[in-house]
Amino acid sequence: MSDIILRILEFIVVIAVVAVTRYVIPWFKSNIAINENEILIDIVNTAVMYAEQTLDTGAVKKKAVMDLVLNQLSKRGIVVTEDQVNALVEAAVFAMNKMKTSE
Repeated sequence: MSDIILRILEFIVVIAVVAVTRYVIPWFKSNIAINENEILIDIVNTAVMYAEQTLDTGAVKKKAVMDLVLNQLSKRGIVVTEDQVNALVEAAVFAMNKMKTSE
């Protein structure tokens, strides 16, 4: 009788491992990626607004934004290339300028 219970428990554990591997881990990974993207965009937008309000020239603003964004991302363990950050910064500046002209 205990052999049957042991086999049933083994079967349940195998099913649980398969379910976790198949459904839970991919779901968790996709949600983490979405959260990292949201964090990345928020950091970039905040840094661009900060530079726009506090700094004078374009070159100084760009360097300050890039440094701030890369620093914040490294603190959070989010890995992106400098080119990716540059593209996001340019997009945020473009969107901010577009909002200014539409007002």
